Amino acid sequence: MRILSILLFFIYIYGNDIKSYKRACSAGIMNQCVLLGMTYENDKRVDKNRIKDIYKKSCEYGSVEGCDRLGYIYAKESKLNKAYKYYKIACDRGNSSSCYSLLKLKSEYGNLKLKDKVELLKKSCGYVADMACVEIGTFYLDKNDTNRAKEYFKKACKFGNSIGCFGVGSLYEEKNNTKEAEKYYKKSCEMGYSNACVSLADYYVKFKKDIKNSLKLYENTCDKKNGEGCANLGLLYKFGNCVKKDQKKALYYFEKSCKYGFGVGCFASAYYYEQGIGVKKETKKAIKLYKKACKLGLEKACNKIKKRK
Repeated sequence: MRILSILLFFIYIYGNDIKSYKRACSAGIMNQCVLLGMTYENDKRVDKNRIKDIYKKSCEYGSVEGCDRLGYIYAKESKLNKAYKYYKIACDRGNSSSCYSLLKLKSEYGNLKLKDKVELLKKSCGYVADMACVEIGTFYLDKNDTNRAKEYFKKACKFGNSIGCFGVGSLYEEKNNTKEAEKYYKKSCEMGYSNACVSLADYYVKFKKDIKNSLKLYENTCDKKNGEGCANLGLLYKFGNCVKKDQKKALYYFEKSCKYGFGVGCFASAYYYEQGIGVKKETKKAIKLYKKACKLGLEKACNKIKKRK
């Protein structure tokens, strides 16, 4: 895909000079063949088979981008065996993006063994297919191999993946390395991953007693519909943790949290309506909220409903 970006850049800078592409392609300059094919792809008048022939030529003469484009076209046409073939050629030649495309295609339409999936994920992990690094990191995390998980999360983070940075931060926090945890949470948060912003805010509350920054982060994540951020805001106001205790504000944020699909927020809201804390007691509403929390996977909410029966 990096090659594709470079080729697109040349098209943008120098224009679609089809004649020069043709001459260069005929002379054996394969990147010009790919440029020619890409230019034709945007021209509905050009026969698809002609475009495939151009890509086949470039693929046969070593252009991984030509092989990748062929795989892409055959995948769109649902000619899966041919798509597999050309994605695999490009993958075997070191194109991580093609490996990831092959992985996704086989995962969706084929019988992909776990061992083969892991190998493809490792090959896919790269600048373009950074989510592959996250996926293989998650695989190792599920196997309790935290060292390998961290290795791949770090790669993902290096390639600009916010979830990867968050994964590294979480692993450092588990090892009580709060300084490194803060570093990676902050990096992930700055990339726009709201869960990392919540974790960073938690860090400020627990270790720095920096309520000003934690409140700002919780408010920002809540505004971005992150239920956990809203719930944590609610908890601060419920207990008066470095802010003035305010049960109405607490309920307001718990209800927002529930609205955004966070079970703890639903449970807390249900409790407030059940007990009449800062609001008129409403048993029916409380039961409805407990049920929602249960559906969202909160076991204590499910137990609460069972006890009422």
